[in-house]
Amino acid sequence: SRLLEQNMTIKKFLAAITLTFCSITATAQQWVELAKTDETVFYVQVNSFTATENDGGTKVIAAIGKTFGINSNRVDVLIWYVPVTDCITGRGKFYVLDSNGKPRSNHDFVFQNGTVSSTIAEIICRVGSGNKSNRSNSSNTSIRI
Repeated sequence: SRLLEQNMTIKKFLAAITLTFCSITATAQQWVELAKTDETVFYVQVNSFTATENDGGTKVIAAIGKTFGINSNRVDVLIWYVPVTDCITGRGKFYVLDSNGKPRSNHDFVFQNGTVSSTIAEIICRVGSGNKSNRSNSSNTSIRI
């Protein structure tokens, strides 16, 4: 019962955030908070979602992310991406690159797991695959990965 309640809460959140991204008409400079821990706040740039390929030729969905260190006041702008096959299966790897496209880290994820990586990966997958302009790779923001 408690697990079912948590699952419904996550589904409602994802539905709301997906609707927000699909209906928002904003400039490429707007940021939306996706997740927060005691130490870090995670944002995504609204119009940055794009379908593309990584250097290895794997089809991915990418977005520009930003982290804000609550205690350090440090801001990092990053490129986040998830392979399309992982989006389809709902589990896999979430990749983080620096703003120059150099690898920083990767994280395992499973949709609706409740972790920051899982939340960000699921939003990238749902928003990136749900927006027709992104599927045709005509995003307002160019992402090189």
